[in-house]
Amino acid sequence: MDFVLTIGISIAAAASAVIALFPGLAPFRIPLALLLLLVVAGLTWFGHVGRLLFAVMTVAFVLVCVSVLVRGFAAPHSVCTASAATDPGRSAALAVALAFPVATALATGAEAPSTAIAQLGRLDDTHRRRFGRGTLALLSVVVGGLTLALTALAVRLHIGIPGEDSTQIADIAVAAAGSGWLYGAFQLTSSLLLLAAGSSFQAGPGLLKALAGSAERPGMIPVVPGGAMTLLAVPHAPNS
Repeated sequence: MDFVLTIGISIAAAASAVIALFPGLAPFRIPLALLLLLVVAGLTWFGHVGRLLFAVMTVAFVLVCVSVLVRGFAAPHSVCTASAATDPGRSAALAVALAFPVATALATGAEAPSTAIAQLGRLDDTHRRRFGRGTLALLSVVVGGLTLALTALAVRLHIGIPGEDSTQIADIAVAAAGSGWLYGAFQLTSSLLLLAAGSSFQAGPGLLKALAGSAERPGMIPVVPGGAMTLLAVPHAPNS
């Protein structure tokens, strides 16, 4: 279920990022999301090449995002007019309680590297644990750092509620860098990063493969040679 939700939310967010850059595509939001879904599903069939492409997308987004943050804090293009409410009308505890489930969504990305690390067949348990701890620590630093920095920039630039065909992160980027090439690069790389919902397409079959085991060491899922489970699990699950 977590894999399905990750794919659905990521594809919807990627479509919103594209529409924020090209508002004329707003009437085609659902077909655009379905097209992006097909692109992600198709890329997973290329095995390690597809994984390399998703890795390049991630690195490109981090670099562009850092550039936007530097520009926004050093010399922002504009400052919006939204201001913090002095009397929100609700208790702070209620706001935290409602925001907490949304904030914990940041942790859902941990399932993909966790599943992939468990399938590194060339490493023993000790090295898998060491590699896993380092990977998850780096994930926490990058995701947490970018989230806190973008939040601080949103407060600094007085970013309010986004319009119907925009997103808050797009409003942050356009206020920080203007509507030029850096904004376009930010939106494109963020949409490409969100297409990394492909991690669930890749980790899901790998998890099925791990649960199925092998002919010598059967697992929790029975495998019929040539069956659907074999077709799903064998070609796309990384062993190394």
